[in-house]
Amino acid sequence: FELIIILDVWLNGNTSMYHSTPSSIYNALNYADDISLPKLNIKDNHQEKLDEIKEMIAIAKLEKMTILEQQLRERYDELVQCHDEHLKRVELEQKLANEIQNRDYLIECQVKLREKSRMQERPLTRYLPIRSIDFDLRAHIEGAGHLLDSSHIHITSTSCRGFLLKMGGMKFKTWNRRWFVFDRKRRSLFYYQDKTETKLRGCIYFQSIVEVYVDHLQSISLRSPEPREATFIVKTIERPYYLVAPTVESMRIWVDVIITGAEGNTFAGES
Repeated sequence: FELIIILDVWLNGNTSMYHSTPSSIYNALNYADDISLPKLNIKDNHQEKLDEIKEMIAIAKLEKMTILEQQLRERYDELVQCHDEHLKRVELEQKLANEIQNRDYLIECQVKLREKSRMQERPLTRYLPIRSIDFDLRAHIEGAGHLLDSSHIHITSTSCRGFLLKMGGMKFKTWNRRWFVFDRKRRSLFYYQDKTETKLRGCIYFQSIVEVYVDHLQSISLRSPEPREATFIVKTIERPYYLVAPTVESMRIWVDVIITGAEGNTFAGES
C-alpha cells in the first residue's frame, strides 16, 4: 500500500496506480526510466559540442597568436636588416670621405715637397735677395758660371735688359714680345713695348717678387711658344708672370738676375 502511494506521488497523482498489479507497476517504473534516458543523452551531446567549440576557439586563438608572432618576427628581422644596411652605408661613406681627405692631404704634401725641392735646387734663393748698395750684378752673374757674350741679354752692374715673350694677364692669354729692364737702382722690373723704353707696359716691384723658377712642372710650357724649354715663371704677391726667353742659357741668366731682387721671398728671409 505504501509503495502504491509513493508511485502515485511520483506519477503526479495518477489514481490508476491504486488498482495496478505488481507487474504493471514494474512496467510503469521501467517506462519512466526510458523517458529520462534521452534527456540525459541530449544533455551530454550538448556539453560535448560546447567543449568542442571551446577547444576550437582555443586552437584558433593559438593559431592567430602564432601567425601574429610570425609577422612580428618577420617585421623585426626586416628592421634589423635595414638598420644593418644603414650602418654599412654610413661606414662606407665615412671610409670614402676619409680616403678623399687622405688623398687630398697626400696631394698637398707632394705639392709642398716639390715646391721645397725646387727651392732647394736653387741655392741662390736661400741667400737672396741682395739689398747691398755695392752689389755688382754683372760680377755676381759671372761668378755663378754664366757666359755673358749672348746678344739676347745685356747686363751691367745694376741692370739687365733683353727681350722676353710674356703671356697676357687675366683676360687675354696671348703671348707678346716685350723689352724687359731689371733695374736695381729703382728696385723694379719694368717691361716696355720695345727697346726704346718709351712706352711702359707694366712694372713689377722687388717687394712683390716672391720667387723665380723654371717651369719644370710644365704648367705653361706645353702651351708656350718656342723655345718651350726656356719658359720660366716670376711669382709675385699679385699673380704669376709667365715668360719665355730666346734661349735656355738666357733664361737661366734671367732667373738668377731676378732672384737678386726677390724681396718678397719669405723663404730666403727665414734662412
